[in-house]
Amino acid sequence: MIKDKINRKNSKMILFFIIFLVIAFLMWCAPLCSDDYNFLGLRMKTNSEFIHYALYYGNGRFLGNLGIIYLVKIKWLGVIIRALGITSICILVPYVLGCNDIKTYILSTILVIGVPAALFSEVYTWASGFQNYIPPIWITLIILCLIQYSDQERQEKNIFEIFMIIIVFVLGVSSQLYVEHSTLVNNFISISVMLYLIKKRRNFSKILAIDWEIANIIGTILMVMIPKIFYTEESLVRGYRKINNNGAVDLINSCKMNGLVIAGKMHENFGVFIALAIISLTLLIIFRNKLEKKKNIILVCMYIIPIVYIEFNNLYLSKIVIYGHLNAFKLLLDVVALLLIAAATVMMMYNLGMKRELYLTIYLIVVTFFAVAPLFIVSLVPRRTLYESYISLVGIVLVNFEYLISRLTTNINKKISAILSIAMFSLAVFLSVIFVDIHKMDNERTRNIQNQLKDYEKVVRIRKIPNNYAYWDGVWMFRRYYYNKNYGDIPIEEIK
Repeated sequence: MIKDKINRKNSKMILFFIIFLVIAFLMWCAPLCSDDYNFLGLRMKTNSEFIHYALYYGNGRFLGNLGIIYLVKIKWLGVIIRALGITSICILVPYVLGCNDIKTYILSTILVIGVPAALFSEVYTWASGFQNYIPPIWITLIILCLIQYSDQERQEKNIFEIFMIIIVFVLGVSSQLYVEHSTLVNNFISISVMLYLIKKRRNFSKILAIDWEIANIIGTILMVMIPKIFYTEESLVRGYRKINNNGAVDLINSCKMNGLVIAGKMHENFGVFIALAIISLTLLIIFRNKLEKKKNIILVCMYIIPIVYIEFNNLYLSKIVIYGHLNAFKLLLDVVALLLIAAATVMMMYNLGMKRELYLTIYLIVVTFFAVAPLFIVSLVPRRTLYESYISLVGIVLVNFEYLISRLTTNINKKISAILSIAMFSLAVFLSVIFVDIHKMDNERTRNIQNQLKDYEKVVRIRKIPNNYAYWDGVWMFRRYYYNKNYGDIPIEEIK
């Protein structure tokens, strides 16, 4: 028994190390994107100058703005931090949810790394995107792990408890200084965990949860106050994202238009919905005797119909421009498709008596709602803002998967393990080939720019890397970079 536990632990450690190495290689190949060039081209050299720049950037994302400077200026550090952050999410999501099987960790890795290409480019490839959207999730997962670990018996308890309180407080404040909607999600999670632990009357973990919420409140105040205290007319992102609050009509229109955008981008996460449907349908087949035939058919239809619609939407409807009442009708269909999948999952768990899994799934659905809700009333909703909700959906899949494999025979589990291992290896090879190609194109583009500058071309022409895994939002980033590098205000155009 002890030997088996050691072997399982060693297997997980080997898996985590392999994941880290693969992601580190991808991040080393990843090109600079968008305002990564702006941060790279900064002429400041001292830490105090970096801090001053981050404070006066124009938003409350102090640690996001500060951290990205180091990530792009010190490449090896950026590679390690990004690889560590992404690997940690692959590992900590199933760990926090109480999943222990190595197959669940492999599936978690496939889903976290196998995000749609456009989302991958915004939160992994693009260093600035990573720095704002990954750390708050990473830190929250670490705090949850610390709270779970805190009630174990140990010697020198007082010293340990003081140390844990300080660590959780520092992490809690830090997690609020990256991106606005994550600040709201973190408050919801910390409040819900605090109330749960107070109700359960757990000892030290209850104190840590209260400590976490106090830290979150302080961090939230800092997020709001930093752009007000350190305000300047020259702030780089002044007005970049604002709340649409010009009356009730403006708010309703914002909710409607943003709702279409959010639902459409949620539908792009087709792999998660497919994984959830396969797992749930397998559970319905295995436990079909527990349900009435009519109820079983209804649940199957509640999965298949929305998934067929989502794929149809991704392939065709999303490419059609729709106006007026048809727009509102499509929004209704988009939302209903997502709600049907959520309802089918909850109903299935309830009918199969999956009590623990049911509570976790409902909680993760609520977290998804809190992650998405603020986006309905803001002026910009890029894909990266939905990453947190994507991770919540991954959590729902993992909870169901862990339950499924615990009910299967050893032989079937071995086959599932082999399939998942092949899938993870294939994904690693696929992404490695893509990023080696991207790396080559990026180097070629850089050489081409340098040659044009040496030849004193009147207009520098730049080609976009033709791959969705490389984030692109225009040539403005190159203009600012080369301006900061003392090349002057040179005209730069994109080669179409």
